[in-house]
Amino acid sequence: MEENKEYYAFISYKREDVEWAIWLQHELEHYHLPTSFNGRTDIRQELRPVFRDIDELAAGNLPEQIKLALENSQNLIVVCSPQAAASPWVNQEVETFTSLGRTDRIFPFIVEGNSPKEFFPPALLALPKNEERLGGDASKQGRDIAFVKVVAGMLGLGFDSLWNRYEKEKAEEERKQREQRDKLLIAQSRFVAEKALSIAEDDSYLARILLLEVLPMEIRHPSRPLVQEAEKALRISSIINSAVIIHDDGVNSATFSPDGKRIVTASLDNTIRIIDVATGKLINILRGHKDMVSYATYSPNGKDILSCSYDNTIRIWDADNEDEKKVMEGPQRLLQILSWIYYAVYSPNANLIASAHAEGYICLWNMAADCQLSIIEGHAGAIYSVVFSPDEKQIISASEDKTIRIWDVETGCQLRVIEGHSGAVYSVAFSPDGKQIISASEDKTIRIWDVE
Repeated sequence: MEENKEYYAFISYKREDVEWAIWLQHELEHYHLPTSFNGRTDIRQELRPVFRDIDELAAGNLPEQIKLALENSQNLIVVCSPQAAASPWVNQEVETFTSLGRTDRIFPFIVEGNSPKEFFPPALLALPKNEERLGGDASKQGRDIAFVKVVAGMLGLGFDSLWNRYEKEKAEEERKQREQRDKLLIAQSRFVAEKALSIAEDDSYLARILLLEVLPMEIRHPSRPLVQEAEKALRISSIINSAVIIHDDGVNSATFSPDGKRIVTASLDNTIRIIDVATGKLINILRGHKDMVSYATYSPNGKDILSCSYDNTIRIWDADNEDEKKVMEGPQRLLQILSWIYYAVYSPNANLIASAHAEGYICLWNMAADCQLSIIEGHAGAIYSVVFSPDEKQIISASEDKTIRIWDVETGCQLRVIEGHSGAVYSVAFSPDGKQIISASEDKTIRIWDVE
């Protein structure tokens, strides 16, 4: 065997297989024989340097530097694939190496294909049977086994003598890499835990978000080490309720703004509160209602806030500066006992508002004309919920009288009474296409109805 060559191996490949060639070169130049071979002068201890040309060459005569590199290489590794098999210059490199009388030093490294006819260049297929070359097949055996087979062939050693040790060294290397990674992650978790605690009093929401990023999602199969300091900091941050907005009494509703950046709440404490979603902080408290606020929501374009109350008023607030823009009072009736407004909602285009009243009627308000448009009556009990259809032509209402009713918006006429619930109906909604209605009742059922 010639040992005085400049290159231990020459890698021949097609441009499409360059990633395989780069990987092979790196693995060969960083490969170390198992310690059991230490001291053996008959076996080369290092497999470097390795020649890999970086440019695809035109067919024809090989450039002089490539020819020289082949002459000065002890082994030829051919990255075999259908594209390499069709490459004239890969084939010519094999022919040149064969002409140097080194056929026994050619080692195929198969990366793609099902048969030699598919992945071997013609010069390899043309070899006599007694000179046929066997290589490692990365596509079927995996790249590590294929690599060790090539190394064993070049060194003239048995595959098993190298493979067992190779597996152990790979496992050891992976273990060291995991240990190093875990050390960095532990340091990161401790740093974040310290910073999170320093901001928890001012913004416990942000503190918890940061801590959740450095804690494993699953304890049984952790994606990163569980660090006690981070877990403890999370518990402390969770106790500090800077991200929990507390009313002075019960909360009747909470809804998102159309852009999802804010939340508006309605409370028994007569107030409306605006909350920033990203930080969980209270932005403002809207005061003006004289009794509990039953519901609050944003307008479809997010510019206004609509609220209704047991004080028999509907109020419109500017969503940007939270100033009160408009107050609309419900109908005043002779011997009126309950003047509560349970619910109010915008039409999809925000031109109308419908409100549900405790005395069993619906009020329609024209926002463009700034006036009450009509009163719709028919229920025999309080109305808890009212909703526009997607096309704004109809309204559905849910009542204490156990019925759901459909109304024509333009005329105020009742179109249909839907019966079936055995208890008060608390909530109704249209499907997005307006073809179905869903209702929720005191009778412990949710029902879906076909509008037609």
